[in-house]
Amino acid sequence: MKKSLQLNWIKITRYEFWPTWLFYLPVSVYWLYLGIKCGDLLFFIRVNKGMPFGGAIGANKMLPLNYLPDNAKPKSLLVMSNDNLSKTIHQLEDSGISFPCIVKPNNGERGKGVTVISSRDHLISHFQSFSLPQEMIIQAFATEPLEFGVFFYFDENNRPHIPSVVMKELLTITGDGRNTVAQLIEKNKRAMLSNRSFMANIGQHSQKILDKGEVLNVEPIGNHCRGTKFMNGNHLINQQMAETFAQLALHIPGFRYGRFDLKAQSVDSLYSGNGIKVVEVNGVNAEPAHIYDPNYGLFKAYRDLYKHMHILYRLAKLNNSKEGRMTFIEFIENLRNHLKPIT
Repeated sequence: MKKSLQLNWIKITRYEFWPTWLFYLPVSVYWLYLGIKCGDLLFFIRVNKGMPFGGAIGANKMLPLNYLPDNAKPKSLLVMSNDNLSKTIHQLEDSGISFPCIVKPNNGERGKGVTVISSRDHLISHFQSFSLPQEMIIQAFATEPLEFGVFFYFDENNRPHIPSVVMKELLTITGDGRNTVAQLIEKNKRAMLSNRSFMANIGQHSQKILDKGEVLNVEPIGNHCRGTKFMNGNHLINQQMAETFAQLALHIPGFRYGRFDLKAQSVDSLYSGNGIKVVEVNGVNAEPAHIYDPNYGLFKAYRDLYKHMHILYRLAKLNNSKEGRMTFIEFIENLRNHLKPIT
């Protein structure tokens, strides 16, 4: 009971664990104000002309990746979950992607449906579990040791800016020479707060007793909902980084605003562009994820979200074209379809 109360207290007092709708409630008021001000509640979908809805919903994750240079991204393959599985395996072998690899929905978000696939049999059973056809990305597992989210935008004068860098610390446990892996996970607050079972990840290691100081990676996917700790990396930002990511952004037609999620060999890779692998490019739905640093503070987080909303508003004003516009009802219907669970 004491542990349950403690976890509930953390969920209440630390906004990084609040439900999305609750956390974004104050931001939605500012969005409404900006929408009325420019006469278009959906102003944000005018940004990123090359992405459907600007990347707000139903984002085609493979589309921007296709434009990036091969040396800046892992090998990726787009397939249908209901395709002939022999054909899919053949495509996988021809692409040079080996196991383990990542499989994720082409239009998912917040880590929804992202799975590490360990073998051919695992891939077959995973695809057979879908009751409805899904567009899926099979992606080579990027082995670079560091993981970041780099937020980027071009301003009204096409000058490059990086307003946010998040450093991601994957969920790990450290052995004490006494407790099993399963017991250590049960004692890890961040694992408990993620509302996710990690037993499938550790498999036969659940009853293993780690040596004192031995570290085990419990979750290889760097999403907050999977226990990853987000840390403020804004101190890393400089003009060289902005110029490097501008060169990447220019490969993607119509891209002005969003976040590059990537793995890197080192911090210096963010400046040079060498030794990075971009695993995903998010559009206007992207968050400045540094705000989820446990030590950042709620008021500063909202300040930064308001700033980003205003940047979107300014960029939207650059595009007054009626092309791609939709009614609010149409947007809600598309959003409802987008939020349907993956089955």
